[in-house]
Amino acid sequence: MNLVGRLTYAELLADLEVKVAALRPFVVDLGLGETVVDPAALKKLGFALPDGLEEPGGNVPARQGAAQTEPRPRRFYGFSRTEASVKSIRERKTDAAPRDTWPITTREIWAELEADGFPKTAEDPPKNIAWDLKQRASKVGDVILVGGGRWGLREWYTDEEVEGFAREQGGMAGRDSAVHREQTRVGMEAAKSRGVRIGAVKKMTPEVQNRARLLLASGYTMGQVAKELGVSKGALYLYGISRTKVNEEPNTEPLLRIVK
Repeated sequence: MNLVGRLTYAELLADLEVKVAALRPFVVDLGLGETVVDPAALKKLGFALPDGLEEPGGNVPARQGAAQTEPRPRRFYGFSRTEASVKSIRERKTDAAPRDTWPITTREIWAELEADGFPKTAEDPPKNIAWDLKQRASKVGDVILVGGGRWGLREWYTDEEVEGFAREQGGMAGRDSAVHREQTRVGMEAAKSRGVRIGAVKKMTPEVQNRARLLLASGYTMGQVAKELGVSKGALYLYGISRTKVNEEPNTEPLLRIVK
């Protein structure tokens, strides 16, 4: 049928888009760029069959000369990343596998998804899967972090076991305390190797302590000394600095108090 002579370009394009949309449900993705279509669907939608392509009863390769290949089954086709991750966890349980091998890490989950052709939509997929599972654990509650960065299904464990996991994680939902401690230790060692000081800067240096005593001996109150030196009164007491102790100390040279 010669549509070009009767339709404008915009009308022809719209007509083709409608046909392509109608054809899409009959297209099966084989992976690696190979697809198959149903020739009967092509004819039904008004498309002419390519030369040499007969109309069999089932799907055939759309590209002429392509090998007759059955569609490769895909475990996670049509699943979201979260649902695919949960499916990966669920399928770990088998009668032949020991119970302690059922849980799986997010890196192992991503390895299965990637091998199945799951699209990579993030720079660090295992990290994003971990976030997905934390949200799933919080909102749905069917997955659980069991330790060592491994995830399992809540239904695999008793209430006592779940409580044990929570204690091990320090009450932090979705966080493994053992993994967290190890990551913290590695990070601190790396920072120290770069010369980074770990912890808060020490304010109560010997010089600050001496100045505090001199200020108290000259008549300053504890509150005034703390404000003058930028420290708390608690810090002064912690280092044994108070008006009483300063008055008891011998040979304390008075400091002239400057009235601003």
